[in-house]
Amino acid sequence: LDEGDRIASTRSRARQLLGAYAGLTVVFGLAISASVGSVPEGMLLTFSAVSTGGFAYRADSVAGYSGLTQTLVILASLAGAVSLLAIALAFRGAVRDAWNIGSLQRLGLWCVGAVTVLVVLMYSLGQDSYAVLMWNLLSAISTAGFSVGDMPAAPALLLFFTVVMMVGGDLGSTA
Repeated sequence: LDEGDRIASTRSRARQLLGAYAGLTVVFGLAISASVGSVPEGMLLTFSAVSTGGFAYRADSVAGYSGLTQTLVILASLAGAVSLLAIALAFRGAVRDAWNIGSLQRLGLWCVGAVTVLVVLMYSLGQDSYAVLMWNLLSAISTAGFSVGDMPAAPALLLFFTVVMMVGGDLGSTA
């Protein structure tokens, strides 16, 4: 390819990825804003979730929100951990191509594997609060770092969460 073709291709790709990011932000922004009843608060949560900033409007992260809002914020975080190319293809209607990239499969396997290790660690350490820590773990996978409750005090669990955050989401994602 000559130089002009590479520049045009790069610009086109950048526009597509920006469109995917904007699409995620709009979809989750509407849903989260509706669930919290405030557009500014909902958009802050959405921008933080999709971009994996993890900034929350409240001091308790997302723990004080309804279960629906917590779920939407964690899902937005996980959507940001998927390759933006796969999301761009899905928004264009090329769902099969988006699936064939493998980003959703890799992230899904990573989530299932990490949750399985978490459950085994918690069981072996005699810990409970599985649901809270699973939501926190999924947020850690996305690298957003939202918290729906207290983090574990056990050093092995804290180390596991740290490793999960270092690995993060898929290539080409906001993670």
